[in-house]
Amino acid sequence: MAYSEREDRSSVLIQHGPIRLILTSSKTPLSEVSQFIHLHGDGVKDIAFVTKDVTAQFELAIQKKHQAILAPTTYTINDQIMHIVTVSAFGDITHTFIHRQNENCYSLPFFNSVEQNPVTKSCFRAIDHLAVCVHKGDLSYWVNNYVETYGFIQSHEEYVVTAHSGMRSKVIQSSNGQIKIVFVEPVEGLKRSQVAEFLNYFGGPGVQHIAFATDDIVSAIKACRSFGLEMLSIPDQYYEAQKNRPHVGAHDLKTLRDYSILFDESDQGFLYQIFSKPEMMRPTLFFEIIQRMGCDGFGSSNINTLFQMMEQEQLNRETADFVFL
Repeated sequence: MAYSEREDRSSVLIQHGPIRLILTSSKTPLSEVSQFIHLHGDGVKDIAFVTKDVTAQFELAIQKKHQAILAPTTYTINDQIMHIVTVSAFGDITHTFIHRQNENCYSLPFFNSVEQNPVTKSCFRAIDHLAVCVHKGDLSYWVNNYVETYGFIQSHEEYVVTAHSGMRSKVIQSSNGQIKIVFVEPVEGLKRSQVAEFLNYFGGPGVQHIAFATDDIVSAIKACRSFGLEMLSIPDQYYEAQKNRPHVGAHDLKTLRDYSILFDESDQGFLYQIFSKPEMMRPTLFFEIIQRMGCDGFGSSNINTLFQMMEQEQLNRETADFVFL
């Protein structure tokens, strides 16, 4: 863990293996951090990637009309040399590209390490993917932009329609498969979709959820619940339908039902996933826990069920009763 104290903000860098998150709060009402939260709510501001050539990535991004936020800059931290650039992405979100000459050095500029207390074994091993909501009609633009600018490839595509709304999604991933981004746009229906709701609350395109990969989804759920993270409830009808399937992989049907786990399979193997409720009153971010056992998909058979559950959560927010205390 590391911390950073600057004139207008305080930040904490938390890390486990390849998962690194920077949590930032503002010190002044007029800071960039305060303005972002005022416009968008709590959420993701920057998505950072490790690369071998930050200058090349910077030049490609500028050619594709992305704005320069931080031109190629070199930092020396404890005799370790680091090169960093930052460019605009979708909406008010940015991308930072980092190249460390020592790949085993995880320091960042302006951060100071703190003494670490012994920690228990983490249930998560990596960030599996990010889901990004964009405006209707912009899905193909952003997918093509990342393909042409950063060399991503498209790997999956989904179209979901319920009785009330719908969404379209396309998945892009880096050539090594380590980075996956799901771009999602709303489909018009009788009601505003949960994708459109996010765009409204966030005030534009942004990261709707972060998916963490685990090797043991049940243990991960137990740990998250112990910290107060609430999960979406899945209707019994979903599990009744699973009885007709020949098997459910590593977890029996009772376990899936007890922990509200969604299940999918492909020719390659199995996939288990669960989604949290939004973490803040302003629903601008939630989390997914995903366990892959050979399956590289995104739960195609579950998307309709998930979409309906999120519609129900959306309805609950719209019809909530308020009283004076």
